Amino acid sequence: MEFIATIVAWAVQLIGLPSPINNTSFFDIQNRLSPSAHVYLPGCKGFEDVVTRWSMRDVPTFRLVVAPSIENGVVEVVKYANELDIPFLAVTGGHGAITTVGSLEDGIGIWVAALDSVKIDRYGSFVTIGGGTLTKSVTDTLWAAGKQTVTGIGECTSYLGPGLGGGHGALQGRYGLISDQSSP
Repeated sequence: MEFIATIVAWAVQLIGLPSPINNTSFFDIQNRLSPSAHVYLPGCKGFEDVVTRWSMRDVPTFRLVVAPSIENGVVEVVKYANELDIPFLAVTGGHGAITTVGSLEDGIGIWVAALDSVKIDRYGSFVTIGGGTLTKSVTDTLWAAGKQTVTGIGECTSYLGPGLGGGHGALQGRYGLISDQSSP
């Protein structure tokens, strides 16, 4: 294990990651996560896949991206980032176009795509939507159950992202905004 830590430390220095990400903190975050979570560093396989956005305007930069596989993994990444005073950004579809997203530099990306779930309760009254769910998954699951809700227009965007901004959609005249869809 010490050999692996040395190799990681060398690689981190080679690719020029700003401190405080080093071999100790890299393993610290990895050890806080479930075994199926992933940590991507610049230059490593998969990193470009999780940081590529639909537009090159106002692109955030990441010193590492963590892809938790369970909800608590997001909590651990946020704690970790706060401990090191590093900005973080949760990303699902990579479609955010507000200029403030681009002000994030050398942060930690939290790639929540694995948290993709749409669960309808046994009575068909409530739906729980995971933080990494894309709009198409919401629409398809609800439609198959004879249900519908407000979503954004683009099927490849996250459901949560537009909801955080209010969430305009084609059905807002009937059901309100996405943000109006939470239970009391």
